[in-house]
Amino acid sequence: MSKVLPHPSRMPSYYQRVKYGGAIVDLSGEEIGDGGAKQIAKALMDSKTKVRRFNLSKCHIRRAGGMAIGKALETNTSLECLSLSSNSIGPEGAMAIAKALETNNTLNELCLGWNNLGPEGVTAISEALKINRTLEALDLINNDLGREGAVALCEALEVNRTLHSLFLDGSNIRDGGASSFAKVLETNNTLQRLSLSRNQIGPQGATVISKALETNVSLDELRLSRNDLGDKGATAVAKALEKNGTLHVLHLGNNNICDRGAMAIAQALETNETLQRLMLDGNNLGDEGAIAVARALERNNTLQSLDIGWNNIRREGHTAISKVL
Repeated sequence: MSKVLPHPSRMPSYYQRVKYGGAIVDLSGEEIGDGGAKQIAKALMDSKTKVRRFNLSKCHIRRAGGMAIGKALETNTSLECLSLSSNSIGPEGAMAIAKALETNNTLNELCLGWNNLGPEGVTAISEALKINRTLEALDLINNDLGREGAVALCEALEVNRTLHSLFLDGSNIRDGGASSFAKVLETNNTLQRLSLSRNQIGPQGATVISKALETNVSLDELRLSRNDLGDKGATAVAKALEKNGTLHVLHLGNNNICDRGAMAIAQALETNETLQRLMLDGNNLGDEGAIAVARALERNNTLQSLDIGWNNIRREGHTAISKVL
């Protein structure tokens, strides 16, 4: 349901709405623009402003507004969660926010998805992560990191020890970027959630990530949906599941996985004792693959949720799955 707002003539200024809005302020979807963002920045620099969770997604904030908010974050001491998703702050806005992250010690969740940050903006954020010690969750989805941005981010993760959730869906990472993240997973022991969906990652990228998962001791959730893993990539992931002892949630939907890949995953499920949720929806599994998974579940005592919808499974496969779920 859309918000019902007072007539503009009766509306308090954005400065007032933030300063006196309490601990949680949601202005998402309002046409704030750069002018309103500058008012908001002024409020964030006021020591009497107590907002802790702030939603500014889809507010038509561009470069100047992003820079103003970034400047405000340098001195703000109340904000813990900030969403600027689906604006257009660009590389310059990201640079201003990155500068603030070097000294800000209260912000622990930051959403900058859909902001045209590009490799330059993501690199600036990455450099700040080498210094920042409070940020725990970072959303950079749909910002076209490319190989350059992926490498910069991975270099930061080699030294950062506070970030535990990272969302990079639709970031043009591809196999080259996946190799960089694989190296991070070999040594980083704080990252718990990693989302790399919609990144054109193929069997090669899946293989190197899977190899890292064999020894990783911290990752709890991995999202690889809507890539192009295929049976070869799925088989590599399955091999990792035979050795990994921490992963609880795995998204492999829409990856062109057929029966061969499903059978490899099924074999891994027979011995895996940690995975609790598995998403295989939107692939090309048939009865043979479904039956193999069903037989594995007869031996598996830990998997609690399985999404196998939107495949090519017919009556025999559905019957087998329904008996074990």
